[in-house]
Amino acid sequence: MRFLSIVLVGVVIIGMAGTSMAQEIQKPDNVDPGMITPSSILYAVERIVDTFLLHLGLISGGELANERASEAYVMYERGQSDNMIRATASMAQIVSNTGEKEIDKLSSAQEKLAYLNAVAPEERQISVALQDLRNRVTQLNGTERQIQPAEPDDEEQVNVSHQLHIRNDSYSEQEITVAPNEVIQITNNDVYRHNIRNDRVVIDKDVGPKESTTVRFYREGTFELSCVYHDDEHVRIHVTE
Repeated sequence: MRFLSIVLVGVVIIGMAGTSMAQEIQKPDNVDPGMITPSSILYAVERIVDTFLLHLGLISGGELANERASEAYVMYERGQSDNMIRATASMAQIVSNTGEKEIDKLSSAQEKLAYLNAVAPEERQISVALQDLRNRVTQLNGTERQIQPAEPDDEEQVNVSHQLHIRNDSYSEQEITVAPNEVIQITNNDVYRHNIRNDRVVIDKDVGPKESTTVRFYREGTFELSCVYHDDEHVRIHVTE
Protein backbone atom coordinates (compact mmCIF):
# COMPACT_ATOMS: atom_id res chain seq x y z
CA MET A 1 0.00 0.00 0.00
CA ARG A 2 2.82 2.35 0.90
CA PHE A 3 4.60 1.52 -2.34
CA LEU A 4 1.42 2.24 -4.32
CA SER A 5 1.08 5.65 -2.64
CA ILE A 6 4.66 6.55 -3.54
CA VAL A 7 4.04 5.57 -7.17
CA LEU A 8 0.84 7.67 -7.30
CA VAL A 9 2.63 10.70 -5.87
CA GLY A 10 5.37 10.30 -8.46
CA VAL A 11 2.83 10.13 -11.28
CA VAL A 12 1.13 13.30 -10.04
CA ILE A 13 4.45 15.16 -9.79
CA ILE A 14 5.50 14.09 -13.29
CA GLY A 15 2.09 15.10 -14.64
CA MET A 16 2.32 18.53 -13.03
CA ALA A 17 5.82 19.02 -14.44
CA GLY A 18 4.63 18.01 -17.88
CA THR A 19 1.70 20.43 -17.65
CA SER A 20 4.02 23.25 -16.57
CA MET A 21 6.36 22.62 -19.49
CA ALA A 22 3.42 22.53 -21.89
CA GLN A 23 2.29 25.92 -20.63
CA GLU A 24 5.75 27.45 -20.97
CA ILE A 25 6.58 26.00 -24.39
CA GLN A 26 3.65 26.13 -26.75
CA LYS A 27 3.85 24.62 -30.20
CA PRO A 28 3.49 27.20 -32.98
CA ASP A 29 0.35 27.55 -35.06
CA ASN A 30 -0.03 27.96 -38.83
CA VAL A 31 2.82 25.65 -39.81
CA ASP A 32 2.97 25.55 -43.62
CA PRO A 33 6.27 24.16 -44.97
CA GLY A 34 5.13 24.00 -48.57
CA MET A 35 5.47 21.07 -50.96
CA ILE A 36 9.26 20.68 -50.83
CA THR A 37 11.13 20.38 -47.54
CA PRO A 38 14.90 20.42 -46.86
CA SER A 39 14.95 16.62 -46.91
CA SER A 40 14.11 16.65 -50.63
CA ILE A 41 16.79 16.57 -53.35
CA LEU A 42 14.82 19.36 -55.05
CA TYR A 43 15.21 21.76 -52.13
CA ALA A 44 18.26 23.52 -53.57
CA VAL A 45 16.37 24.10 -56.83
CA GLU A 46 13.36 25.47 -54.95
CA ARG A 47 15.59 27.93 -53.08
CA ILE A 48 17.01 29.24 -56.37
CA VAL A 49 13.53 29.63 -57.85
CA ASP A 50 12.22 31.34 -54.71
CA THR A 51 15.15 33.78 -54.70
CA PHE A 52 14.42 34.64 -58.33
CA LEU A 53 10.71 35.18 -57.59
CA LEU A 54 11.60 37.27 -54.55
CA HIS A 55 13.75 39.64 -56.59
CA LEU A 56 10.99 39.94 -59.18
CA GLY A 57 8.50 40.85 -56.48
CA LEU A 58 6.31 37.82 -57.23
CA ILE A 59 6.64 36.49 -53.69
CA SER A 60 7.07 38.37 -50.43
CA GLY A 61 10.09 38.00 -48.19
CA GLY A 62 7.91 37.66 -45.09
CA GLU A 63 5.89 34.87 -46.64
CA LEU A 64 9.06 33.07 -47.69
CA ALA A 65 10.72 33.53 -44.28
CA ASN A 66 7.63 32.11 -42.57
CA GLU A 67 7.68 29.13 -44.93
CA ARG A 68 11.36 28.47 -44.14
CA ALA A 69 10.64 28.70 -40.40
CA SER A 70 7.81 26.19 -40.90
CA GLU A 71 10.25 23.90 -42.70
CA ALA A 72 12.68 24.14 -39.78
CA TYR A 73 9.90 23.25 -37.35
CA VAL A 74 8.78 20.24 -39.41
CA MET A 75 12.37 19.01 -39.66
CA TYR A 76 12.67 19.24 -35.87
CA GLU A 77 9.47 17.21 -35.49
CA ARG A 78 10.95 14.55 -37.77
CA GLY A 79 14.20 14.46 -35.84
CA GLN A 80 16.25 15.81 -38.79
CA SER A 81 18.58 18.26 -37.06
CA ASP A 82 20.78 18.95 -40.10
CA ASN A 83 17.80 19.82 -42.27
CA MET A 84 16.36 21.97 -39.49
CA ILE A 85 19.57 24.01 -39.52
CA ARG A 86 19.52 24.09 -43.33
CA ALA A 87 16.05 25.63 -43.37
CA THR A 88 17.00 28.08 -40.61
CA ALA A 89 20.07 29.22 -42.55
CA SER A 90 17.93 29.70 -45.66
CA MET A 91 15.44 31.80 -43.70
CA ALA A 92 18.21 33.98 -42.28
CA GLN A 93 19.24 34.97 -45.82
CA ILE A 94 15.72 36.21 -46.59
CA VAL A 95 14.93 38.32 -43.52
CA SER A 96 16.69 41.47 -44.75
CA ASN A 97 14.49 41.48 -47.88
CA THR A 98 11.28 42.25 -46.00
CA GLY A 99 9.16 45.36 -45.60
CA GLU A 100 6.85 46.96 -43.06
CA LYS A 101 3.77 45.20 -44.43
CA GLU A 102 5.29 41.83 -43.63
CA ILE A 103 5.66 42.18 -39.86
CA ASP A 104 2.83 39.68 -39.23
CA LYS A 105 4.59 37.04 -41.32
CA LEU A 106 7.90 37.74 -39.62
CA SER A 107 6.23 37.53 -36.22
CA SER A 108 4.81 34.15 -37.18
CA ALA A 109 8.28 32.99 -38.24
CA GLN A 110 9.68 34.36 -34.98
CA GLU A 111 7.15 32.30 -33.01
CA LYS A 112 8.36 29.12 -34.68
CA LEU A 113 12.04 29.89 -34.16
CA ALA A 114 11.42 30.85 -30.53
CA TYR A 115 9.87 27.42 -30.00
CA LEU A 116 12.81 25.67 -31.65
CA ASN A 117 15.21 27.80 -29.64
CA ALA A 118 13.47 26.67 -26.44
CA VAL A 119 13.40 22.96 -27.25
CA ALA A 120 16.82 22.82 -28.93
CA PRO A 121 18.97 25.41 -27.09
CA GLU A 122 22.16 23.62 -28.10
CA GLU A 123 21.64 24.68 -31.73
CA ARG A 124 23.41 28.04 -31.70
CA GLN A 125 22.44 28.78 -35.33
CA ILE A 126 18.80 28.98 -34.33
CA SER A 127 19.57 31.43 -31.56
CA VAL A 128 21.50 33.69 -33.93
CA ALA A 129 18.79 33.52 -36.62
CA LEU A 130 16.12 34.29 -34.02
CA GLN A 131 17.95 37.38 -32.83
CA ASP A 132 18.44 38.57 -36.43
CA LEU A 133 14.72 38.08 -37.01
CA ARG A 134 13.82 40.06 -33.90
CA ASN A 135 16.19 42.83 -34.90
CA ARG A 136 14.48 43.06 -38.29
CA VAL A 137 11.04 43.28 -36.67
CA THR A 138 12.42 46.02 -34.43
CA GLN A 139 13.65 47.95 -37.47
CA LEU A 140 10.32 47.63 -39.26
CA ASN A 141 8.13 48.43 -36.29
CA GLY A 142 9.10 51.65 -34.54
CA THR A 143 6.91 50.91 -31.50
CA GLU A 144 8.88 47.74 -30.82
CA ARG A 145 11.93 49.84 -30.07
CA GLN A 146 10.16 51.10 -26.97
CA ILE A 147 10.00 47.63 -25.40
CA GLN A 148 13.50 46.38 -26.16
CA PRO A 149 16.20 46.40 -23.49
CA ALA A 150 19.21 48.52 -24.32
CA GLU A 151 22.75 48.92 -23.15
CA PRO A 152 23.12 51.91 -20.81
CA ASP A 153 25.40 54.62 -22.10
CA ASP A 154 28.67 55.49 -20.35
CA GLU A 155 27.03 58.02 -18.05
CA GLU A 156 24.42 55.52 -16.92
CA GLN A 157 27.02 52.86 -16.12
CA VAL A 158 27.61 54.50 -12.73
CA ASN A 159 23.88 54.62 -11.95
CA VAL A 160 23.39 50.91 -11.44
CA SER A 161 20.14 50.33 -9.55
CA HIS A 162 20.47 46.61 -8.91
CA GLN A 163 23.31 44.10 -8.86
CA LEU A 164 23.15 40.39 -9.49
CA HIS A 165 26.00 37.90 -9.19
CA ILE A 166 26.40 34.51 -10.82
CA ARG A 167 28.32 31.89 -8.87
CA ASN A 168 28.30 28.10 -9.26
CA ASP A 169 25.70 28.34 -12.04
CA SER A 170 23.22 30.24 -9.85
CA TYR A 171 22.12 33.85 -9.48
CA SER A 172 22.58 35.58 -6.14
CA GLU A 173 18.82 36.20 -6.12
CA GLN A 174 16.03 34.18 -7.70
CA GLU A 175 13.68 37.16 -8.16
CA ILE A 176 14.08 40.93 -8.12
CA THR A 177 11.75 43.85 -8.75
CA VAL A 178 12.86 46.91 -10.70
CA ALA A 179 11.26 49.94 -12.30
CA PRO A 180 11.22 50.41 -16.07
CA ASN A 181 14.54 51.70 -17.44
CA GLU A 182 16.50 50.90 -14.26
CA VAL A 183 19.96 49.48 -14.85
CA ILE A 184 20.73 45.94 -13.67
CA GLN A 185 24.39 44.95 -13.45
CA ILE A 186 25.18 41.24 -13.69
CA THR A 187 28.61 39.97 -12.65
CA ASN A 188 30.01 36.53 -13.46
CA ASN A 189 31.97 35.37 -10.40
CA ASP A 190 32.78 31.97 -11.88
CA VAL A 191 35.95 31.00 -13.76
CA TYR A 192 34.00 30.01 -16.87
CA ARG A 193 31.61 31.67 -19.30
CA HIS A 194 27.89 32.26 -18.73
CA ASN A 195 25.11 33.45 -21.02
CA ILE A 196 22.32 35.96 -20.27
CA ARG A 197 19.25 35.42 -22.37
CA ASN A 198 15.54 36.16 -22.68
CA ASP A 199 13.33 35.03 -25.57
CA ARG A 200 10.68 37.77 -25.22
CA VAL A 201 13.10 40.61 -25.86
CA VAL A 202 16.49 40.86 -27.50
CA ILE A 203 18.86 39.71 -24.77
CA ASP A 204 21.48 37.16 -25.73
CA LYS A 205 24.98 37.93 -24.51
CA ASP A 206 27.91 35.95 -23.15
CA VAL A 207 29.71 37.10 -20.01
CA GLY A 208 33.27 35.91 -19.49
CA PRO A 209 34.87 34.93 -16.17
CA LYS A 210 34.98 37.80 -13.68
CA GLU A 211 33.27 40.11 -16.18
CA SER A 212 30.13 42.22 -15.79
CA THR A 213 27.40 43.42 -18.11
CA THR A 214 24.19 45.43 -17.79
CA VAL A 215 20.59 45.08 -18.92
CA ARG A 216 17.42 47.13 -18.51
CA PHE A 217 13.77 46.88 -19.54
CA TYR A 218 11.59 49.66 -20.90
CA ARG A 219 8.15 48.21 -20.17
CA GLU A 220 6.36 46.55 -17.28
CA GLY A 221 6.12 42.79 -17.10
CA THR A 222 7.94 39.73 -15.82
CA PHE A 223 11.04 38.58 -17.67
CA GLU A 224 13.14 35.51 -16.92
CA LEU A 225 16.84 35.47 -17.68
CA SER A 226 18.38 32.09 -18.44
CA CYS A 227 21.68 30.64 -19.68
CA VAL A 228 22.18 28.53 -22.79
CA TYR A 229 25.05 26.70 -21.11
CA HIS A 230 23.41 25.87 -17.77
CA ASP A 231 19.77 24.72 -17.70
CA ASP A 232 19.13 25.49 -14.02
CA GLU A 233 20.47 29.05 -14.11
CA HIS A 234 17.52 31.44 -13.90
CA VAL A 235 16.45 34.73 -12.39
CA ARG A 236 13.02 36.36 -12.68
CA ILE A 237 12.86 40.11 -13.20
CA HIS A 238 9.60 41.86 -12.23
CA VAL A 239 9.40 45.26 -13.92
CA THR A 240 6.81 47.58 -12.40
CA GLU A 241 6.33 51.24 -11.59
